[in-house]
Amino acid sequence: MPGDTVEVVKRCSVCGTEIGRFSAKKENLFLYSHERVACPICQRETPELREVAGRTEARERETASLPRQNR
Repeated sequence: MPGDTVEVVKRCSVCGTEIGRFSAKKENLFLYSHERVACPICQRETPELREVAGRTEARERETASLPRQNR
């Protein structure tokens, strides 16, 4: 079925640099990982951080749409 897969972004858990992307079926999706990735910015192997693609941007749009409090 279309829409049953999501795109996952693999990032360095230290600096947040995107290392790669892959697609996974929702029922097979694991965001928690013990894998390590070679980060070109940190110049070392760091723990992998996985998140659903677009999550950060959606959170920023949501935050920007909230009314600001004047203090």
